[in-house]
Amino acid sequence: MKKTIIIFIVILAGLFIYLSYVDSKGEYAAEEALWKINKQAMEISKDPDSVPSATYERIEKKYYEFINKFPKSKLTPMAHILIGRLYAVQKNYSKALEKFKFVVKEYSQDPSVAITATIELGKIYEETKDYDDLIGTHKQILRNYPLTAIGLKVPVIIAKIYSNRGDQVSADKAYKDAIAHYKDVIGQKPDTFAAYESMRYAAVCYLDLGKQPEALTLLGGVLIKSANTGYLNRRTATVLLETIDSIAGVNMENRNLAIKIYKDFISAHPKHTLSAVMQTIIIKLGEIKAEPQNLESANNRK
Repeated sequence: MKKTIIIFIVILAGLFIYLSYVDSKGEYAAEEALWKINKQAMEISKDPDSVPSATYERIEKKYYEFINKFPKSKLTPMAHILIGRLYAVQKNYSKALEKFKFVVKEYSQDPSVAITATIELGKIYEETKDYDDLIGTHKQILRNYPLTAIGLKVPVIIAKIYSNRGDQVSADKAYKDAIAHYKDVIGQKPDTFAAYESMRYAAVCYLDLGKQPEALTLLGGVLIKSANTGYLNRRTATVLLETIDSIAGVNMENRNLAIKIYKDFISAHPKHTLSAVMQTIIIKLGEIKAEPQNLESANNRK
């Protein structure tokens, strides 16, 4: 339940950000109306178990009144999603699933809305330990929105679901299928966001399969290929460098490969901001002895 509450609060916070981008003239009345309802929803989310069912019903009614009053508003899809979250907080999972499925179907032409609702479906399936439908939901995202940020991540997520359940045979197959999928994306969409993310996620698969050199090679490829693109921003660069360094500390072979990756980057992009950083890392890697480390932190960064 605590996890559900946190998710609900995050959705409301996300709505606040969403509101800031809405056209101030045409949507101002809708924005104000929905925000008033959400203030009440925020209050009950603090201690949902102590809230009378009548209070939930009252807030749900207000959401529907909003939908009826502003049927064409850009905020209406989010109102439907928030109703689904109200059901989920009450553990009325059947109604929550019904609502999220409605949103997926009703707003199928709006990827951002449909994906959000599909993710909500997945959260319900995870909460209820319905793993078959959880995997099916992720496959639906992959099938309908393969090149979106979440769609690109789905093959890894599916493999990790099997792994977390202790089904290693299915997990290994899912990882191999994911690698094959990512190779297809890389081949079909070279030098794009999709290709760079696919290389990064394929590296995650190799790590989970215990194939560290393959993972390092792919991560190095992402650095070099995306060096002069918007993909390699501060956050992405930090994740890539920290992951490479974590793997490099496992053994001598990995350390030498990491050093080679950094030298190749410097050779290809001598004036890049990261080149000076990598030069420092090379010196430090040359000074330390490789010691066994836990790669879980590296995987979690993905």
